[in-house]
Amino acid sequence: MVTANVQTQIGDFIAASGLGILRQSNFGALVVTELHGRFFELNYRNHLFTAVMPAIAALSLNTATAYTGLIIVNAVGSGVIASFARSKIAAATVAAADAQIALAYNTTIPTAFGTAITINRNKISTAAAGSLLTAFQSATLVAAPTLMYPLVGHNFSTAAGFIDHLSDLDMAGDIILYPGCTLEIVAVTTAISVLASLTWAEYLSSVFPL
Repeated sequence: MVTANVQTQIGDFIAASGLGILRQSNFGALVVTELHGRFFELNYRNHLFTAVMPAIAALSLNTATAYTGLIIVNAVGSGVIASFARSKIAAATVAAADAQIALAYNTTIPTAFGTAITINRNKISTAAAGSLLTAFQSATLVAAPTLMYPLVGHNFSTAAGFIDHLSDLDMAGDIILYPGCTLEIVAVTTAISVLASLTWAEYLSSVFPL
């Protein structure tokens, strides 16, 4: 068994460069604060990626196999898993009736794909994106997708319900996409046009096996 001694100090202090002293509360708890934003380290280490629809487009219904919208594909043999961090959806048109928007998934790779969507690295630089996933505007699914959870539940059928609607969901890594699976944004009940994006972090699947 390996043991380690950790030096702590109660109360505020300013440490010189090179010293490794941790701050402790009067009740014995370790005091931790964020120096950077929550996703800074993932982003700085080139693990964070975003795919955004290139234009406003209609989302297909969750019962359809002819998919349109934004689908993220983790191909068999990619060597990575994707832990999803955020989804953003801007409703773009008034729907014909009450409409909902949800995340859905498939555990088989589509038989055909439409136009590819560029995946951007969230660390903006001149380097190539480097994502091992792919994204598309459309695809032919083997089966209708399975609903994961709702993203937006709203009445888009009236101008009053439609005005200024943006869904920004902090997914916090609660969906992990393994090789051989897809994640897509779908409409439920009524088709609606949106502009949407998905953000995720990639990790080696060998480190996190099924």
